[in-house]
Amino acid sequence: MALVKPAKEGSYYFTYKGYHSVVLLGFVDANLTFIMADVGCNGRVSDAGVLQETTFYRKLKNDALALPKNDDTVGNMNFVFVEMTLLH
Repeated sequence: MALVKPAKEGSYYFTYKGYHSVVLLGFVDANLTFIMADVGCNGRVSDAGVLQETTFYRKLKNDALALPKNDDTVGNMNFVFVEMTLLH
């Protein structure tokens, strides 16, 4: 599906691949239930840059996500990040 760029944004949402792009970043739990989503970052930004602009990242950095402690989890691994890119 083609994206129509937001009005008066010039090339802000224009990617090097030749189209306009807005990022939808979703976060799911181990049961594949969405627990948070962030929409709106322009597609020109790197994956790390997109993540750094989210409420999720700010809460992670401030230890405000209420993640389980390592010793409360199997294998002392309280969370894992998995990146998935969907292309049209």
